[in-house]
Amino acid sequence: MITLGLDIDEEEGFDQVKVAKFKANNKVRVVWELAMAIPMWYSMISTPIFILWPEYHPQYLLPLWLVDFFWLIDLIFNFFKSNSEQDITFSDTACSYLSGCFIFDALATFSAFFSMQAIGFNPWKLCRIVNF
Repeated sequence: MITLGLDIDEEEGFDQVKVAKFKANNKVRVVWELAMAIPMWYSMISTPIFILWPEYHPQYLLPLWLVDFFWLIDLIFNFFKSNSEQDITFSDTACSYLSGCFIFDALATFSAFFSMQAIGFNPWKLCRIVNF
């Protein structure tokens, strides 16, 4: 069985279901954070450009979809990230994310999927800056 270096715990609240948590020093998490640097920088550069020149350009459609797809995966991945070296439960990690940046991530990510990238500038994407 391949575990990819995940910390797998059994919790009582999940009827003995194994839940993976990605701690700060996990190799998979480090690689994912490095991979997310590309869509993050694309968002940071393209959002001001789309504010200044809001006309729609079809050649930017594929990068916009790719960036939003990466953000969607990261939104799901954030439920399993633990910034603490202590042994905390999945529910603590998920509640911490839900009470923190989840609303900003959800607004920025799902608004693009609901609008199907129909508008050149989506103001909700500015919420991604909150993460950084």
